[in-house]
Amino acid sequence: MYEILNLKIEELGCTHCKEKIKNIIKHIQGILNVDVDNINKKLTIKYNPKIVEVNIIENTIASKGYRIINKSGIPWHYEI
Repeated sequence: MYEILNLKIEELGCTHCKEKIKNIIKHIQGILNVDVDNINKKLTIKYNPKIVEVNIIENTIASKGYRIINKSGIPWHYEI
């Protein structure tokens, strides 16, 4: 069983960032696949919801300095 999480990342514009964020996410337990589209600044993450929750994925991304843009275009902020 898996789910798909689609996120837009504000700072995702170059190949280096693409590889960096892919490496950050793929090391989270429960992540099955990560597709990074740095041209459109989008992440598509296939994950097992029984192993990892969405907030863990989002917090991991945000804690590394990347800002997630929500559906209304407003940056999502990392909270400790």
